[in-house]
Amino acid sequence: MRERWRRSIAARVGVAALLLGAAAVGLLTPGPRQDAVGWTELIAPLRVGEAVTRGYVLLPPRRGTSGDIVCVARRPAGPLGPPAHIELHVLDRGRWPGVLETRSFGVAWEQPPNAADFPQADAVAVTQALADAIARNDPGGLPPVGAIRLPDDAAPPPIVGVLERLRGARAAAVGGAVALALLLLASLPYGAVAAGALLFAIGLGLRGAVLDLPFVRDQDVQRLFTGHLPLSEIAFGGGLRDRHPPLYFFLLHAAQAFGQSEAVGRAPAALAGALVGPALLLATRAAGRRVGALALLAALAATVSPALVAGAREVSEIPLYALLALAAAASLLAALRAPRWPALAVVAAAHALAFWTYYLAPFLVAAHAAVLVWRRAARRVWLAFVVGVIAGLPALGLAALTLVRDRGARDVARAYPSLAWGEHTPLGLLVAMLRLSVEALGWPVALLTFTAAVGGLLRRDAAAITPALGAAATLAGIALLAPVARVQPYYIETVLPLALLGLAVWPVPTAPFWRAAAALGLVAVAAASLAPRLADARALYAPDPDACMPRFAAEIARHPQTRVLTVAHYDKALLAYYLARREGRALDWYQLDQAGGPRIEPLLLVHALDAGSEAAALRRLDEAVADGAVLVVDRDAVSLPALAQRLAACERLVEAPTARLLRCTRQSSGVTP
Repeated sequence: MRERWRRSIAARVGVAALLLGAAAVGLLTPGPRQDAVGWTELIAPLRVGEAVTRGYVLLPPRRGTSGDIVCVARRPAGPLGPPAHIELHVLDRGRWPGVLETRSFGVAWEQPPNAADFPQADAVAVTQALADAIARNDPGGLPPVGAIRLPDDAAPPPIVGVLERLRGARAAAVGGAVALALLLLASLPYGAVAAGALLFAIGLGLRGAVLDLPFVRDQDVQRLFTGHLPLSEIAFGGGLRDRHPPLYFFLLHAAQAFGQSEAVGRAPAALAGALVGPALLLATRAAGRRVGALALLAALAATVSPALVAGAREVSEIPLYALLALAAAASLLAALRAPRWPALAVVAAAHALAFWTYYLAPFLVAAHAAVLVWRRAARRVWLAFVVGVIAGLPALGLAALTLVRDRGARDVARAYPSLAWGEHTPLGLLVAMLRLSVEALGWPVALLTFTAAVGGLLRRDAAAITPALGAAATLAGIALLAPVARVQPYYIETVLPLALLGLAVWPVPTAPFWRAAAALGLVAVAAASLAPRLADARALYAPDPDACMPRFAAEIARHPQTRVLTVAHYDKALLAYYLARREGRALDWYQLDQAGGPRIEPLLLVHALDAGSEAAALRRLDEAVADGAVLVVDRDAVSLPALAQRLAACERLVEAPTARLLRCTRQSSGVTP
């Protein structure tokens, strides 16, 4: 019997290796070549840089984060109206309901959140003109949007070509093979460790590829600057510049021992994100449940979710908080089962560290307190929980300071709702988060997760209710914060892995029929839903045309001007980073103005806009050009009519989809000597 068992283990390992080898062959073998259409040919007779209708000009397209193509149409100030820009989307037919469609594609426009002054009639006209042009060139049966050649397309990284093969039968074969390999590995002695190692390798490969892409958003370099501060400064409020507690910045500080670069800044989040899948399996075991097909499905969904992969490729603490939320819930369940000191220590540590990582921790803690009351937890469990909460409470003082500091920005968001962070109502934010959750997990996994939560509630199963309640409390808390804090729908990604834990702990009956049905379900979902969703990988790994600051910095270095203006104050940090990168220097917040090179000055403090901000910006511009030519970084997200009209006369040096580098002189700005 023992020899037979050993042979069985060897056979399972061998078959798993063969399945993974077959999946690798399926990924690496080139498929049939598709003749992709080019953007220029697709939109003819329209052209980039030329008028569409009503004075709007098409800017260079870029790939969006939802497998679409984004193209901005911008109108400068003039006789046809004030300056405005409209964001257009081209996507595969049938993706969005109710939009204009051609034989192969859909064409839509997107309105900024609650932008009362948005030119909706212009958006309809511009979208119709673009759709008409595409319809003339679309015979039907064209390859998907991801295969359209854009004018500025560089050769994509190899991982893009590999993942774009995950379509049709090939995707089903690769997804099914990986799922079967996970099942075989999980059936081995220490199978959860083996399956977790495979998930970690997949997760790290997806998140760690091409980490050196240029930053698009200012928040990435801002967090790098905060992490470069001395540890004492980080501990006592440096993180307030980024509106977050200090723990993640300690990790960034340690990472910057290897230098200050895009890859270094993204590495902690990428590593934490790669650990989420294995952590789900470990949490399932800690909750006293078997690592079966549903646990593997939940872990695989978290590992390959494009939204979670994208979030872990930013300079972000969200993947770390997701790990801590899993640890807090799993250790609490373990302590409720058997209040031994290892579980109690993790209960205290995980809850304390959650406070010091993200300000959403109080919602998770409230849910866990409700579970402890319901389960009539032992005194030792309560003590560990309370110790953790008390250790984390000082972070709430920083949260209160952040809310006070954000009051001005909230007022600006109400007065100027078209700004980047927008305005949300609690109900609108709740709907947006639910929609994002379904997009992040795929509807089969999202439906199974919701069903597991409801079933756990009906069965009064603490292992299912605890993670579901933590995720639901966080969802509700984010929505309720909408009137008083700058919260966004993507914050729900902090607890999506926690919600998946409710699916992972679902008790599948031990009868062979049910275990076989669960295994087949895992293979089917992986083949039909999980693997194909990675096919639109170009947006994850290809350079974003909106990552324009390296190009701006290179152009600035060619000019003799020692003064650079940015319309938006936050562009100062992004530009300073890339100017310093060209010289191999590292920066923190206190070095931005003493770093040498051109002096960078903002025209507008976007978070403090008021009725006099535009006039003050015009005075600063006039004073600057009175001393000679200056370079200006202009951005569509912050567009005030008089300032935009003044800048429209300046020379354009570098053009990007939503920003441009200008050279302004006294003549172009209308300033007399």
